[in-house]
Amino acid sequence: MTLDSRFEEALSTDDRVGALRRLAQNLLDHGHGPDGVLMEFEQVRRQLRDAAREDEEDAIVDVMDFLSGWCSPHMRLVTNDAAESPVLLSKSSHPNTVESPPNSSTFASPADRTRS
Repeated sequence: MTLDSRFEEALSTDDRVGALRRLAQNLLDHGHGPDGVLMEFEQVRRQLRDAAREDEEDAIVDVMDFLSGWCSPHMRLVTNDAAESPVLLSKSSHPNTVESPPNSSTFASPADRTRS
């Protein structure tokens, strides 16, 4: 398995997530669409999983969360086109993201649900 040298370089740093985040933002800033960046990160994630490089795979998934918006608002990666960002994929198109975070009713107590 040979990873893209940009990813290997980012994964070899002490701050993997930060380096991968900068790589993703750089790709977005240079005209790569968010879906394409996510697909590239997904390909690398699969290669890392196949190689049992779990800690590095986790760093990739963290940045994929920043791209998809499954993170705190201040951590989202954005494109120059605000309409494109964050990218939200359905569960069926990407196993690590969902269309939107759970709503508050998901966490309602049984007593709260009977009041509705």
